[in-house]
Amino acid sequence: MSEQIPEPEETTEPTDESGADEPEATEAPPAGWQGPTESEWREMQKTLGYFAKALEPPEEEPEPTDDPMELVDRRFQEYEPLIAQVVKEQGQKRMNSIFDHVKQTEKIDFDYKLAERSAQSFLNEGLDPVQATVAGAKYAAEVRKQERQAGRTEKQKSLQPKGGSADDFGVGEGVQARPPAKSYDEVINRWAADTEVG
Repeated sequence: MSEQIPEPEETTEPTDESGADEPEATEAPPAGWQGPTESEWREMQKTLGYFAKALEPPEEEPEPTDDPMELVDRRFQEYEPLIAQVVKEQGQKRMNSIFDHVKQTEKIDFDYKLAERSAQSFLNEGLDPVQATVAGAKYAAEVRKQERQAGRTEKQKSLQPKGGSADDFGVGEGVQARPPAKSYDEVINRWAADTEVG
């Protein structure tokens, strides 16, 4: 299985009487040919070469061991970066899936990056990965809720007149806002009624 099929060799033949060598033009495959093209063939040979190299036994024989896990570790050592990348991507997908589920079921809004960092913190405290992810999402939602509340409070403070509270000026009492007008004519009629023109 580790044998490679040799690549076709390119041959050159003299094309004129001067004896200069020019590469032979590749012929179009015969009609009805169902096999790979030359570029596909070369790509397939590269891929097969990669797999053949990966399946070859190591040149140095390590010390024998009876521990099967050590044998597995030795054999897959070169694949560790690839495995780590795949595990990280799958973990990220699973975490986002849990975040989406929490967002829908709990009807909360949160920042995924903050939830991810929070989940990592909860995981370091010893929580189960799923519990840590849910706790991270809820913590991030609470942080967002506090940020919004702080923003509202700040906005209300900025709207208050200097030197007194909103209650001193009767804010919040009296006329309530009307619903928005549905047409231009309604806007004109409201204006006329408010200015006593009509």
